[in-house]
Order: sequence, then structure tokens, then C-alpha cells
Amino acid sequence: MLELEFAARDLAHTRFAVSPLWEVVAGVRVLRRPDEHPLHRPWLAAVRPRLAAARLDWRLLADLVPEGPLTIPVFVAPPPTSSVPDLGVELAALRATPPEQVRAELDGPRAPRTERVEALRQDPEAELAQLATPWRRTGSSRWRPTGRACAPCWRRMFSTGPGCSPRAASSSSPPTWTLG
Repeated sequence: MLELEFAARDLAHTRFAVSPLWEVVAGVRVLRRPDEHPLHRPWLAAVRPRLAAARLDWRLLADLVPEGPLTIPVFVAPPPTSSVPDLGVELAALRATPPEQVRAELDGPRAPRTERVEALRQDPEAELAQLATPWRRTGSSRWRPTGRACAPCWRRMFSTGPGCSPRAASSSSPPTWTLG
């Protein structure tokens, strides 16, 4: 049996939500180390051509999602503020990260170290805006490259998790799910 102890502060920071930005982080990990994620091979086969067609420069994002003992800075995927977070809200939180927080998280002993990360440390406001730019809403109703990479999967992801009962799985409204 697993037993977890929480202080009041820990519990106050606990969220049960599917974060779009955390899904992006998870996707970056899968793209970088596909052999470690054999269950995601069909997703990779579908996503790689779409990402290549988007010509997205995601090197800074890849630098911020390091391998090994390095840590992902919290500002990259901030804790969701609701149980059904919106990508636009999360991107606004990313762009609004105070420069001192960015620097503090990037100065840690386990933080990633690259030229792109150093540029982010030097000018957090400009670099965070640039990091979030490829994800801005386009003229269509889809986010890019999320629309290219994840849109075909969102409905299924939100409606078929273990212990979940699908709701609105075939509607055009945002997917919802309930724990059962």
C-alpha cells in the first residue's frame, strides 16, 4: 500500500486536471525518446509529419524539457488553475511569468544549460513571448501546432481514461470527463 503525507500547503497546491501545457511537455519527451514510449508509436507516426509540415522551431522548448537528472522549470507548465484548463489561459500564465521567477528556476543546480536557455535567462519577457508564439490561436478554431499534433487525439484522451466515463465525446464542445 502506498501512503502519502501532505502538509496543508502541499494539499493546497494539489490539482486534478489535464493540463494542455503538461501534455506538450509529455509530447516533447515522447518525441525525443521514442524508444522509451512504445505505446505512443501510432501517435508519433501521425504527429511527426504534421510537426515537420508546421516547420516549428521547438529547440528552446526541447531544452526546457531536459533528460536525466535535470528538472523542468515550473513556469514551463504551471499548475492548472481549474479542473478543465484552457491552453490560452496556460499560455498567458507562461508569458506572464515574472522575470525573477524565470531566473530563479533557471539558476538551480539541476536546471538545463544551453545557449537558448541562457538567452531566456537574460531576457525572460521577450523569450517567453517567443516561446508561446507558435501556440497562438490562428484564424482557424485550432491551436497550432496543437491542432496539428494533438487535435485528432484530444477527444479520445479526454473520454477514455481509466475510471472515466465519456461525456460529450462526439460533440463539438470542449471534451469533459468524470471520474467514476
